[in-house]
Amino acid sequence: MRMVMASSFIVLATLTVGCSDDGTNGTPDTGPPPGDGTGTLQITIASPTDGAKDVSVSKPDLRATFSQVVDQPNKIKVVLIKDGKTFYGDYRYSATNLDLVFTPFNTLQSRGSYTFKVSADGVEASASFTTEKANEGALPPVAGKTYDFRIQAITYPKELADLFNSQLQSAPPVLMHAVEVKAEGTQDGNSLGSFLIAGSTGKPGDLKGQSQVLAEDETHTTTTSMAISGGMEGGWFGAGPSDLHLTASGIPLVIREFYVTGLFTSDGTAMNEVTLTGLIDPAELGQAIGGLDLSFICNDARFKKYCDDQKRIRVAASIETTANPIQFTSFSTSPVNASKGADPFPAAIQAYFSEEIDQGATTVKLTDDQDVEVTGKLTFDSKAATFKPDAPLAAATTYKVEVAGVANSGGGSDTRHSAFTTK
Repeated sequence: MRMVMASSFIVLATLTVGCSDDGTNGTPDTGPPPGDGTGTLQITIASPTDGAKDVSVSKPDLRATFSQVVDQPNKIKVVLIKDGKTFYGDYRYSATNLDLVFTPFNTLQSRGSYTFKVSADGVEASASFTTEKANEGALPPVAGKTYDFRIQAITYPKELADLFNSQLQSAPPVLMHAVEVKAEGTQDGNSLGSFLIAGSTGKPGDLKGQSQVLAEDETHTTTTSMAISGGMEGGWFGAGPSDLHLTASGIPLVIREFYVTGLFTSDGTAMNEVTLTGLIDPAELGQAIGGLDLSFICNDARFKKYCDDQKRIRVAASIETTANPIQFTSFSTSPVNASKGADPFPAAIQAYFSEEIDQGATTVKLTDDQDVEVTGKLTFDSKAATFKPDAPLAAATTYKVEVAGVANSGGGSDTRHSAFTTK
């Protein structure tokens, strides 16, 4: 699923750049000269051994050793894989000790089956393991609550982290909301649940726990987003990976492979150890935070180690949360706000709402660049609305979407706007 969030550039500036899967943390050791007498690199997973059980979910010991110095240490790749999903983190490679220590960004899932892979110079080694039983049991009292998320801490590289940190004080506090948190059942004595994450912004200066979704006005017209679903087992939760689409000052920005994990507190009033990770194009990021030119990053020797093969940097941030009910909110969902190249005959214009809606009073309006309204059919499904145009849209034309939702409970209404351009 995709998620769109329009906010000021300051919110985006709080995103943090973390270590990539193909870089080192800091300057690699010079170490001994290459070669171990055989001329062939060998990689061994030192910990955990293949088939290991009860590996820690919060502090797993993930290490690899090398038979000789890696020729291109900036191209070392280190990943964790579970159920086809790839998880990243920070690692330290030592050419002196001929070893590597990997620290995942995310808290691992209880009794999860993971594969740890390390590759370098065309050689790969892997080991599969199972984590310990942890953070299981009954869900805390979370059903029906909503949660505010905000950036709390950053990682590296330091040069970029300092840039983002300098703007934290003036940043709107709300990055996302967790809405529609549900308990769903029990399996093997472990309570299961689900939730949806939706994005919005809050007023600059709002205190923790006091943030609210802003009503739209002349200066704030694109607070739109899409919900991303997640699952819970006991106190642990996770959502993604997916693409997170944002808009800042009219600039589209995508966090790819977006993933968030964390733990609920025992009383359900907050979430702990929440980590957000993803991949981002540095040129897109620079434009979104005020026209800053960051396109040099993946061509600069200082930062290449944080970039993947497609010249995207790994972003990571820790999040603090509080339980905080939000007012009724509409979310314009697809096509992505400020996107270009949309199909002239999209399958649907989609919207989502934070509560059950009054279908007779809720509308989705599509207009072209001459403010002529497009005719079509509007259908509803609980908290979602879908608008299908009667005919193909015009090519190379900018269309505007207005989503006006009314809560079925009589608890309020909310109108949101987005725009997209066809190819």
